[in-house]
Amino acid sequence: TGEAKRSFQALRLANFLFRPTMDIIQALLIIGNTLQNNGQSDAAWVLLGTTVRLAQTLGLHTEKSVARLPDHVKYKARKLWYINHATGNDTS
Repeated sequence: TGEAKRSFQALRLANFLFRPTMDIIQALLIIGNTLQNNGQSDAAWVLLGTTVRLAQTLGLHTEKSVARLPDHVKYKARKLWYINHATGNDTS
């Protein structure tokens, strides 16, 4: 879809593989969900694998890393990891 193409272009410009952020993780989850809903399960599964690894790079999978974040960011970090994990259960 046009939305997915624009999202991927924005991510390319952000150099998302080398400098992941929580906003990038969120965008990847949205794109993966769109792919899944459009019947592109294989692409969604591959994208989710990348998203999980980028989230791990940020330390979203460990409470120790999340605990170091400012309070206003902790909720988003935990929510993104939960959604990342829940999405993985849906696509596998």
